[in-house]
Amino acid sequence: MTKEQPGRAEAGFWDGLVMVAVTDGFFELKRTRDRTILRVSRVSGHHSSASVGRGPGSVRHPVRQGG
Repeated sequence: MTKEQPGRAEAGFWDGLVMVAVTDGFFELKRTRDRTILRVSRVSGHHSSASVGRGPGSVRHPVRQGG
């Protein structure tokens, strides 16, 4: 996730993810990141960001092989 969710929202997200993961026939959930990661230090409360890919805001896209 690019943005941390507060307490209950984070727990609800995790619970939902677990429900999907234990569903028979489920194998993979994937989505390309379309923004930078926003991190909040739990100690200081300061925000920092980390870009994904080669430059600010860039995203690495998976390479498909075969047909």
